Amino acid sequence: MAFTTEGSSYVGTSGIDVISIDSPETATSVTGKFTGGQQAADTIGINTAYNSGSVRGGQGTDTISFGAGSSLTDSHLNGNSNNDTIGVAGAAANLFTATIQGGQGNDNVVTAQVSASLVNGNKNVDTITAGNITDAGTVRGGQGADLITVNASNTGSVFGDLDNDIVTVAAGTHTDILFDGGDGNDNIQLTAASTLTRLTMNGGAGNDILNGNAAMTAATGTRADGGAGIDNINFAAFTQAATLVGGDDGDTIASGTAADTVTGDAGNDSITNAGGTDTFTGGTGNDLITSGVVGERYIQASGDSTAATVGWTNSAGGTLTDDNSVLVFGNGVDVISGAIGTFANGTRIATGINGATEINAGATNITNLAAGNYVIQGDWTAATNTWNVDTTGADTLFLQIAGGSLNVLANNGTTAIVFDGWDGTAAGNITSFIV
Repeated sequence: MAFTTEGSSYVGTSGIDVISIDSPETATSVTGKFTGGQQAADTIGINTAYNSGSVRGGQGTDTISFGAGSSLTDSHLNGNSNNDTIGVAGAAANLFTATIQGGQGNDNVVTAQVSASLVNGNKNVDTITAGNITDAGTVRGGQGADLITVNASNTGSVFGDLDNDIVTVAAGTHTDILFDGGDGNDNIQLTAASTLTRLTMNGGAGNDILNGNAAMTAATGTRADGGAGIDNINFAAFTQAATLVGGDDGDTIASGTAADTVTGDAGNDSITNAGGTDTFTGGTGNDLITSGVVGERYIQASGDSTAATVGWTNSAGGTLTDDNSVLVFGNGVDVISGAIGTFANGTRIATGINGATEINAGATNITNLAAGNYVIQGDWTAATNTWNVDTTGADTLFLQIAGGSLNVLANNGTTAIVFDGWDGTAAGNITSFIV
């Protein structure tokens, strides 16, 4: 082992260097510049508060370790070339306005607190574990398929950056934190019960998996956005309200057991609900929305001027309850599939501006319509809609249209049919009906 020195700089030479940075007797911290050697594997130990300095591992496979109570403040640490180890579990440094860079190899970086600091894996496949991100601290995977784990957070950001990254949000308390997969097919996952406040997942470009399929201790303001690509957003076991957005392509979204807000956006989306009184927006494209529980539902598929198919399925045979149950479908050819379900009194169905709307239950008609009043609104140009009431009991069917024609088939039981033009004109634009 040999060093060259110049002022407060220490540089290892071609051999295997061992550098130990300890607190002197007359001070509580150390500053200076420490650089490992050339091709050899160097060991650098930081066992104190290290301020306003830099540590560089050199070109070999280096190990940079931290002792109890060690920290980096206003300092820069770089593993440099090859596969470096910076910190280990149970022996990691607190970072305060500091920077750690893994360098060009497959690096393993472990930190304690990341406060107003940057941890960057840089190139290749890096494994980064951050203890607690605070004060706008940032963790970046850089280039390569990285593995990032965050144990706790209070205001900060995590970016997978390029390639296919796996980001794990470990059990803990996470507040005002952004997890962004970046480019590539990324996997961002909540693994266990946590307390979340304004946690955001962004898949970014690529076919991403956003997995919130775990029960939470508490959560407010949780949002998951798949971004561009064919994404899978799974919050089926999530026990708190969340906002789930599919993005631009055909996505698969599973909402949880609380009152979620779910948006498919563009593309042919498949949306399922595990429970709760959710708000669904299918967006443009051919969407299938499956609701498996009792409760209020608002479903909208909007905007597409070309033919689109939108399906709503009450898969468990539950009831759309209360007069707040509203189904709204936009432009295109819509198919509303009731599948042995029940529409409760006051259910409202509003169809789109262009295209035809069909309401059925596959090979048979919708069954088990509860006695009461139903409103079907149609606003289309040149299409024919059919609504079948084929169960016993007295029902009142309100039909409101503007333009086009309407055929009505009603049988079995006492059924009152009230015709009203969209503008309030009695019997406006009605061409025929069959009783």
